[in-house]
Amino acid sequence: METNPEDLKKRGDAYEAKCEYDKAIADYTAALNIDPNDYECLKKRGNAYFFGECGDDLAIADYTAAIKIKPDYFDALRNRAIVYCNKCEYDLEIADYTQALNIKPDDIYCLINRGAAYYQKKDYDNAIADYKIVLKLEPGNDSAKEKLAEIAELTKDNELGNDYEALRQRAMEYNQKGEYDKAIAEYTASLKIKPDFHRTFCGRGNAYRCKEDYDKAIADYDEAIRIKPDYDIAFHMRGIAYKEKKDYDKAIADFTAAIGIQSDNPDYSSSRGLAYKGKKDYDAMIADFTKVIEIRAKNGKSEYCNDFYWRGYAYYQKDKNDNAIADLTKAIGLRKKEDKDDYFYRGLAYKDKNDYDAAIKDFTKCIEIRAKTGDGEWHNDFYNRGWAYYQKNDCDKAIEDFKTALRLEPSNAKAKEKLGNIARNFEKLAKELKERGCQFNGFDDDRDYNGEAIENLTKSITLKKECRLSGVDSTYALRSDVYCYLCDYDNAIADLTKAIEQEKADGSTLSIDEYYGKRGQVYYKKKDYDNAIADFNSALEIFPFNEENKKNLKLCCEKRDFWLTFKNEEVCLAALKKSSISFSDLPVNLKTEKVCLEAVSQNLNLIELVPEDLKETVAQKLGYPSIYAIKAKLNDMQNQKMADSLARIKQAKRERKEREEREAAQEQAIALARSFSGGSRSSSSQQETVWRCTSCGKRERSVGKPEIRGSWSDMMTEERHCAFHSWEPVN
Repeated sequence: METNPEDLKKRGDAYEAKCEYDKAIADYTAALNIDPNDYECLKKRGNAYFFGECGDDLAIADYTAAIKIKPDYFDALRNRAIVYCNKCEYDLEIADYTQALNIKPDDIYCLINRGAAYYQKKDYDNAIADYKIVLKLEPGNDSAKEKLAEIAELTKDNELGNDYEALRQRAMEYNQKGEYDKAIAEYTASLKIKPDFHRTFCGRGNAYRCKEDYDKAIADYDEAIRIKPDYDIAFHMRGIAYKEKKDYDKAIADFTAAIGIQSDNPDYSSSRGLAYKGKKDYDAMIADFTKVIEIRAKNGKSEYCNDFYWRGYAYYQKDKNDNAIADLTKAIGLRKKEDKDDYFYRGLAYKDKNDYDAAIKDFTKCIEIRAKTGDGEWHNDFYNRGWAYYQKNDCDKAIEDFKTALRLEPSNAKAKEKLGNIARNFEKLAKELKERGCQFNGFDDDRDYNGEAIENLTKSITLKKECRLSGVDSTYALRSDVYCYLCDYDNAIADLTKAIEQEKADGSTLSIDEYYGKRGQVYYKKKDYDNAIADFNSALEIFPFNEENKKNLKLCCEKRDFWLTFKNEEVCLAALKKSSISFSDLPVNLKTEKVCLEAVSQNLNLIELVPEDLKETVAQKLGYPSIYAIKAKLNDMQNQKMADSLARIKQAKRERKEREEREAAQEQAIALARSFSGGSRSSSSQQETVWRCTSCGKRERSVGKPEIRGSWSDMMTEERHCAFHSWEPVN
């Protein structure tokens, strides 16, 4: 736990920079518990209370405590004045700005805001005095010029000024409260006193605009411009009304006129940039917001997060993702309160750059901000994060996000499409696994390919059913193929039955005859000829021209007719004992308990062909505790068979080695005998020897050992000569 107050304050500053005000307050409080007289820390906690929307009173209490410790603390006085302004306590606000100006008499911010407080109190003389000081210090200050002009206009007609100003002031208050009808009534009443005051027309136009009555708003702005043709504010407001009506060309024309009158006002270029956004002219939008950023820098104003956000948005639309990421990151750093849109569009830019980890992080942040602000879930956040997971092959997380997107917006076609793609990928993988399983007889390196294929097809079926995707029937049919390969006919039949039911539920008959035909084939493999015949007939009723189904139906009928000759189990038992029929060929209806007992007693391996409901009974009647005891015995027999086979192979290798050693010794002895003969005979008589094959007994006289392989005539005749001779000399 941190105990150093300086470290606590630094960490609090870091939290405040990230707009995590609750954590900042906790760290500042911990630092103040160690040093209660740290006036700077009190001011910082007051800031966190104010910006964190924890309450103006808590902020005022901390600023007051800081001022009590350090009476000439300029920052605390100025900040407390701001809070008083927020609470509309103008006298206290003026007092704090006055005290602050005693410390820094030339502070423009304090002078402007004290003048504004005097203006709100209708103390125009003091307001004028403050604005004149501002113009003396900063001759180009537009805000001071505008306020002085407004005060002059308000006070030029003294006999009507008081009533007029009261009406206009009430109208402005109603506007601020959102009571637009009352504001319009007050503005209209004030226009009866001063019918040619351009600001009143502009104010009423604003009220109409807030009511979304854009035509009346535009009419009032027109009148304000008629009275004062260089009234840039009216051009700007009329441009906003046109923009809300989506008449972007007129909006841009008005914003351009306002910029022509007052080129250094960043709000005019910003509004025009947003109008270009409506026209999707992103190059012009980028140019306007670049100009806005330059104007703020030129005027010594602090950077504004929305300027970078909108330029970053425009860069993203132009596929300039690096520029977009840079601007959106800047906006995130400047913004006092986290905004989901910053992270959303930066996430899209990262996604387009294939930086899926960064994209996932941003979309997750989007979702967290919405949850924190109560803004609700938004399907596009989940869709885009799911897309990033999908590209990373993290299918489980992608599926969850796409499903959430679909739940939030059932008509989200893109989420449905992606879920369909994932389902098809499961099926594609399943087909590949099934093919590989066929190559390696189901297993390779202890990997169950067919089991994995079934698992992937099951995922596809679940996904399609949960999300109401098409093609569930075809996936059931595909899984039935794998079950059929594994001879799991019951599950294969169950899947094909579901495929048929699904096809009927969908009101389609496109593939239903194919599913009946497939199920008929599985019934045929089970020797359930009656059900097989029924399915082939159903398939042919739907599509009578399928030659394969016709052929299979005929074959089933022949098989059924053949087995009808075995009318009862006595006939079957007699045939089994004579080996005139095979138990594996018996149809299901003829595999009675007695027949199964007879077959399994002759060959335990046939237990696997016994119907499931009879296996335990047959095992117990044959003297085994359960079916598992028979399987264990079969396993032991198989192991013994393998052991015997290995023993025979070892014995054959040992005999072969002994024979080769004996032949080598004999050849060595012959060579030694020849070396002692001294060459007294001719070469032909010395080397001629009689040889006998140890396998077939054949004799042959030759010079040296005859060839091991027999002659072609030897191998083709019926004589008992072997193909490969093993020769030894005859003494």
